[in-house]
Amino acid sequence: MKLGCLFGHKWDGCICTRCEQVRDERHNYAPVPGECIEKCTKCGKEIKKGHTWNRNGRGCKCVICGASRNTDDLNAHTFPYVYDPTYLGGQEVSSCTCSECGYVKKSLFGGHIYRYSYEKGSAKHKGVCTICGKEMMSEHNFNNGVCTYCGYIPSVNLRSLIIDFAIKTVLTLDDSELDEMERKLLDEGDAAENAIFNFLAECSYGGVGNIRWWSQAKRLTRMLPKFKSSEVRRHLEQLADNASRTNIWEYHTEIANVAKEELSKL
Repeated sequence: MKLGCLFGHKWDGCICTRCEQVRDERHNYAPVPGECIEKCTKCGKEIKKGHTWNRNGRGCKCVICGASRNTDDLNAHTFPYVYDPTYLGGQEVSSCTCSECGYVKKSLFGGHIYRYSYEKGSAKHKGVCTICGKEMMSEHNFNNGVCTYCGYIPSVNLRSLIIDFAIKTVLTLDDSELDEMERKLLDEGDAAENAIFNFLAECSYGGVGNIRWWSQAKRLTRMLPKFKSSEVRRHLEQLADNASRTNIWEYHTEIANVAKEELSKL
C-alpha cells in the first residue's frame, strides 16, 4: 500500500488508482468475444456465463463459444438428410450423426449408411457406416441366390437343400443320403443354421408351402445344436415358444417339443 492510501483508497470501481489494490466489488465486466465469460476491464477478473444453445436454447452447441453438450434428446441435434441407396430402393433419410456436435444416434438403423462386406464362415455380413463408422452384423438378403448387399453366394442353395432334407422319406434303415445332406449343411456353418431356423419357424404358420415338411423336421431341429453357435439357445427357445401361436399338430410334435428336449441338454 502506498503512503497516499494510508487514510483511504481512491477507488475507480474495483481498483485503486493510486496503489492499484483490487477489491472484489464494483467490477466493470464486459463480454469476451467467442467465449462464454466476462472479464473486468479494470482488473481482469473473469466470471463464467451460461452457454447460449442453438435451436432456440434447446440445441446441443453454444452459438458463442462453440461448446457442445452431451444429450440423448434427438430434438437438440441437427441431423442433415443423406442419400441411402439401400433404403426402400434409395432415398434421403435423416443422418445418424449431428452436424453440429457429432452426436451419433444409438439405434443401429437411425440414419446410418452401411456398406456391407461378407465375412467368411459367417451367416451374416458386416456393415460399416460410411458416416460414423458404426459396425453391425446383419443377415443376408438373398435374391436369386445372391445377397443383394454384399454379393455373398453360398456354396450350396441352402433353401433348396433344407427343403429336400425336410421332405425326404426313408423307407429303409439306410440314412446315408440324409447324412450327406446334413454334412453339407453343417459345412455351411452359421448361414445354414440361420436358414434351418427360419425354415422351421415358417412351419409354425404354414409359410413353407404345401410340402410334407414334418418328415424330417425332428432331425432338422436336432441339427441346430450341432452348429455350436452362440445363437442356438435363442433359436431353440423361439421354436419352442412358437407352439403357443399355432394349432398345427405336427409343429408341436416334430419341432416345438424337440426344441424343448434339446434345450434341456444345453
